[in-house]
Amino acid sequence: MSDSANMEISSTEYATRAKQLMKLALNLRDLGAETEFDFPRIVVIGGQSAGKSSLVEAVTGIRVPRDSGTCTRCPMECNMNETTGDWKCKISLRFVYENDVALAAPRVVDFGSPITDKSEVELALRRAQAAILNQHRPPQSFLERDIDELNYYRTEEAFEEGTQKFSLNTVRIDIYDPDCAPLTFVDLPGLCLSPRTPAILFIMHILPTGLIHNEEGEVVDMVVNLVKTQIKGNSLILVTVPMTDDMKNQQSMKLAREADPMKSRTIGVLTKPDALGRGATGARKTWTEVLEGRSDELRLGYYCVRLADDEERAKDLSRAETQHLASLFFQTTDPWMSIQDRSRFGIPALVKALSGHLTELLDRTLPTMKAQTQKKIDECRKELAKLPSLLIHEPSAEILDLINRFCGELNIAVYGNGNLKTFIQQNRATYRTFKIKIRGTAPDFRPVETNPEVRCGPIRDDEDMDEMDSVHHINAKKHDLYSVRRVIKESIAWELPHNVPFDAKAFLIRECLDNWDSPALACHDAVSTRLHGFLDIKVKEHFKRFPKLQAYVWQLIEEHFKHHRDLSQQAVKISLAMEKNPLFTQNHHYLDSVREKWLSLYRIHRRQHAMCPAVPCVICLPGSPTTRSCSPQPEIEYDDAPTRAARYLPQQPNGREITPLERALSALSELGYSGLTTNDLARLSPPDSFEDELIVMADVRSYFQAAYKRIIDHLPLTIEHSLNQAMANSIQMVLVDSLALGSADAHLRLKELVTEESAISARRDALNSKITKLKAILEQFSKFGV
Repeated sequence: MSDSANMEISSTEYATRAKQLMKLALNLRDLGAETEFDFPRIVVIGGQSAGKSSLVEAVTGIRVPRDSGTCTRCPMECNMNETTGDWKCKISLRFVYENDVALAAPRVVDFGSPITDKSEVELALRRAQAAILNQHRPPQSFLERDIDELNYYRTEEAFEEGTQKFSLNTVRIDIYDPDCAPLTFVDLPGLCLSPRTPAILFIMHILPTGLIHNEEGEVVDMVVNLVKTQIKGNSLILVTVPMTDDMKNQQSMKLAREADPMKSRTIGVLTKPDALGRGATGARKTWTEVLEGRSDELRLGYYCVRLADDEERAKDLSRAETQHLASLFFQTTDPWMSIQDRSRFGIPALVKALSGHLTELLDRTLPTMKAQTQKKIDECRKELAKLPSLLIHEPSAEILDLINRFCGELNIAVYGNGNLKTFIQQNRATYRTFKIKIRGTAPDFRPVETNPEVRCGPIRDDEDMDEMDSVHHINAKKHDLYSVRRVIKESIAWELPHNVPFDAKAFLIRECLDNWDSPALACHDAVSTRLHGFLDIKVKEHFKRFPKLQAYVWQLIEEHFKHHRDLSQQAVKISLAMEKNPLFTQNHHYLDSVREKWLSLYRIHRRQHAMCPAVPCVICLPGSPTTRSCSPQPEIEYDDAPTRAARYLPQQPNGREITPLERALSALSELGYSGLTTNDLARLSPPDSFEDELIVMADVRSYFQAAYKRIIDHLPLTIEHSLNQAMANSIQMVLVDSLALGSADAHLRLKELVTEESAISARRDALNSKITKLKAILEQFSKFGV
């Protein structure tokens, strides 16, 4: 760049503002702002033959590595800084990513001493790139590597040993040059693509994730996706078009127009004007119209540059000499020398325009980025407030507090002293299910002689008229009169006549009681499983902050739970065994009243079926279709069995005419036999040959009723007392004793137990690091006066 051009750019107040903004942008990128915002950037896209390396060298004044294939395998950020001193170059490594994931805070590492000889820059850049690609090795170990050693890191053997083929981290080049304008750009890897496939030349901001392979199809897709991503938002799109190509074939321009349909942030740069022969009149005319703004107009316009060819590069010409040759070419070559607007030709004009547009873009977006920074800080603080607070007490105090809270909640759940009622309510539902299942084991006695399934349905009493009716006798064996008689006969030993053996009743009772084991154990299992699940949930809720403590506490709780579960299961089995032997109750009043009720009920059913041997009685099978009915059947009531029997005798539907039974009792009263009942009339008939069987049925059924009422209360109380309450009453002491607070190593052991969960700790550290980074970014905005 010539001195006059530099004065034009840098000696104004605007140039001073540009330098300040470029310095601010550099500081913000070093703080990691590019991972937080849509950071203003210059994105240069173009075809593979667009002259990438030559353009970079023309702008920076340094030599960059040139090899066949993909030479640049990590981004190289070039920061052009004007200085009043001598030329120098400083190289550093910026680690922003680890395994393609943005770090909470970027790390900038100086790579060697400042360079004052431009010829040393190319090798230094190769070394720096090797250090970036080998993050598992110390960066300084690459400072003295020669070219052959560096080439090794492009081999498959090196890749197998951990060398990355591509990295998102950046080689940063700070160039201090008295002959430059402030500008920043990032040189991305060059790609060998087909002539009509876009390639990236240099770009400010972020890079693609993953590895770019040599397979053309995959490379094309990655490059296109990268271009589409980077030319969105706050990017200035610099489309590099060789003048030897047809503008219509430029896919890069097509992508730019898709991202910027208003053409408000796209800049065209035309390269290789010296490659157009004198015979290419059509192309010369087309490009002239473009440069003069008469064709395919972009709001920011087009620029034309002539870059050094291989011969000039071999002569190692200075940047000033190269720019002089370019200026002479545009002043003496038709049709470029005849174009009136000379501000569109040459590298100095392009650099000046890029610097100005980027400065304007930064100035415009800084207030928005500052507001976004403060918003992100607030969001991080809110998320931080949701995390568990840091340990502020001694480990022993913290652990005791957690244990007390856990045990207190368990106590509330088991005893129902607070608002936590769900656990008790679920257990009550389990106990009601147990009650229904035990009720379903009631003996199914049918006081008929033959065909009990047809002749008589289940005999129901008042306790069956609820929701348990649907499971009545689900497990019980059906017994008619002859079935009971067989049981009596098989039980007779040396009893005298008219003495029914107790063994017969015991056999029928235990036949029912043997069905209690399964529902009782199922009830216990359901309650113990619920308690285990409750303990698991509450341990995770109270101790999740400290994984080691949680695992330690859970191991103790589970062992203690298994102990009480086994004890309570044994208690349940003892309760069941107590019901089976001996068959005993002292609740004689209840037993006698129930026995009288059932004996009367069985006798009535027996009598009804004796009167109607052919057709089932509607009282036995309610709702069954019949061709004949003994009599209309009212609801069964059991408060007065002897009087109730009269209700089953024939009577007029309207209730006005007296029944034959009533007439008979009335006639006997007139004869002086007052106070007689239907039972007195029954003695006029011969004795029932199945009276013993009816008595056995009533005795067995009444004892079942007494035992049933006993077990449905006793077993739930046994479970509650031996399992739930036992755990709630003892677990705190077990946990506290296990801490051994008085031992010599208690403090270290407890401190180890309250080591915070790694995920929580990592999240807290990440949020704090992000807040620190964002506050540093915010401070930069404040210092700049935004």
